[in-house]
Formats: sequence, C-alpha cells, structure tokens
Amino acid sequence: MNLEEAKNRVRQAIKENINYDSEYRIDEDGIIGTDFAWYIPFMDIGINKQDIFVGAYYGFIVGKILGDLHRPGSGFTIEKWLISYELGLLDGPHDLIITKIKNGPATKLYLRKLNLTYFRVEIENGIHWKIPKHFTDKMINERLANLPCKFKNQSFSFHFEAFKEIKESKIFDYELIKTVDAKANEIGERIE
Repeated sequence: MNLEEAKNRVRQAIKENINYDSEYRIDEDGIIGTDFAWYIPFMDIGINKQDIFVGAYYGFIVGKILGDLHRPGSGFTIEKWLISYELGLLDGPHDLIITKIKNGPATKLYLRKLNLTYFRVEIENGIHWKIPKHFTDKMINERLANLPCKFKNQSFSFHFEAFKEIKESKIFDYELIKTVDAKANEIGERIE
C-alpha cells in the first residue's frame, strides 16, 4: 500500500463514521511515516465543527502491508501508539503463546507486568458476573511448566513498554495471535 492509498482509506473511514456531518481533509503536514505504517491525521474544515472521534486523536494508523486502520486514543503519544502497532499489540484481544523461556525469573516478572487476567462466571441472584482477576504466581508457574503455554483473550494495547523490553532482551520467545472467539464484554481468559 502506498501513501495515497492509505490516505484514501482514511478518507473512506471518516465518511463511514455514523456521526459524520461535516467536511474533513487530510492534514498533510502532520503525516508520520515509519517502515511499517503511517499516521495520517485529518482536520475538520466544516462550518459546524464537531467531535466525531471523542477521546481519540483525529487520525489513523494505517499499516503499510495490510492497509489495516487503527484509531489511537489520547492515552499515549502517536509515537508510542506506532510502537504498539509495530509490536502487534493493537486490534486485540490476543492470545499470548510462550514457546521458549531463556530467563525464568525475568519471564515471571514480565508476565506479572502484563497484568494477565482471567475470570470465572459466577451467578448471584440470577446475575452472571465476570469479574476479572489477575493470574497468581502459582497459576503462572503451572502454565510455564508445560511449554508452549497460552494465556487467552488478553488486552496488551497499553503494555508496549514491557513488550519492547521483552523483545529487545529476548527474555522469552512468544507469539501473539488475535483471539478468535473474543466477546466484546469479556477481557481475560475464561476459566471454568
């Protein structure tokens, strides 16, 4: 995908927004390019300016290979969102599959940093509760005893710093696979 195709993808995404009722144009001066993606910002040029993307940047990250779109939130800088994209952390949730451990204590430390969660469906007064809980050290140790091991349905968008350190220091080998059967209201691994 080239830059012009990426800009057209952004224009199309803006037009498809159900709240769209104004005119927007690409902010050419704000485009950021990396080896793997572009950040393409846009601006409202309509008479009645409106917030169509509340709580987010006015722009999209567009992947250079797949042309996939991601709308970064306001929690981080665009540069940090681009790092998250490069590490494959956006558009989750993901299953984390650990295939090889090179440093056991560091692996356990980083898995705690990732705030891996699970839940059990509990019924109380006819209401189904799905309260997320963090994996305990014991649970993590049990999983790591049998490789490859998997932590299903995890949200990693905000853990780019930990994944960057894991990748650079090669503490453990892993794969991230988009969770196939994820439900919108469930984050964390469902344990029966």
